[in-house]
Amino acid sequence: MDKSGRGDLTNDSNASIACKDLARGLTANHYDFYVYADNITSILIHTEKKYWSACLDTLPPDVVQPYLDFLHTEVEACDFQPFPGGSLFGGESDADIEKIKLELWPKYVVFVQFAKNKFI
Repeated sequence: MDKSGRGDLTNDSNASIACKDLARGLTANHYDFYVYADNITSILIHTEKKYWSACLDTLPPDVVQPYLDFLHTEVEACDFQPFPGGSLFGGESDADIEKIKLELWPKYVVFVQFAKNKFI
């Protein structure tokens, strides 16, 4: 498990299981759409690109368009640099957070385009 608490999402089965679990939780109203969208995006950003399609296939059909809207308003609008995560108790310096944002920025750009191409 990494320090964000996400665990190993570098293979298809772990990422797909996490995405399926999130979809079930959303369908069961255990959390709202924003929590779901934020979490699935975080999973996908920390998963290898070759597994993105399988994870995106877990989105409930009625969530696809709202998810694309989320990517537009919450990810693109933030210049592809949403908060990079980290521990609940802090410990990351501002410099560390900025470094992570810069490292993740190119992946967010590619991911948003990937999602758009998959569903449009």
